[in-house]
Amino acid sequence: MPRKKRWRHWLYAATLLVAGSAGSAQAETFTVTNNNDSGAGSLRQAILDAEATGGADVINIANNLGTITLTTGGLFISDSVTINGGVGNSVSGNDAYRPFFVNAGTVTISNLTIQNGLAKGGDGGNGSYSSGGGGMGAGGAVFARSGANVTLDTVTLVGNRAVGGNGGVANNETYITGGGGGGLG
Repeated sequence: MPRKKRWRHWLYAATLLVAGSAGSAQAETFTVTNNNDSGAGSLRQAILDAEATGGADVINIANNLGTITLTTGGLFISDSVTINGGVGNSVSGNDAYRPFFVNAGTVTISNLTIQNGLAKGGDGGNGSYSSGGGGMGAGGAVFARSGANVTLDTVTLVGNRAVGGNGGVANNETYITGGGGGGLG
């Protein structure tokens, strides 16, 4: 083969190789091996690792780890992932955090108990005319943002709460406490 044609042949082959691999992210599998909130082997680290790879990944939680108690905040997911809970496992929001916030992607959670989550809306204004009502608390266990797709398969929800923020009122020097989000009440 003449030198000029050989060069074109290699250029064509390299172009096909790059085009074929550029758009395809490889799905990976991550295994949760402990019930720590963070660090190697934790669910939080597995989610971070899955987010870094792109593509639809799988996270398997080893059987009988017990309760994964979140102590540093909820778990945020922005990419497609399947979380297999295994046997005898739960994720606890520690009565302080919503366990799962799904920002984007297609997420499936299976064989897991999600418990003691808390989503609390922001408090309303301080009574001035420009102040608003309290914000809604939504999704005590799982919140799926618009455009995200979430499937819960054989998931048990226990003791999760969504609480609206304290109300505000348009009356100077009057404050509302307690409340269930917005207005008087």
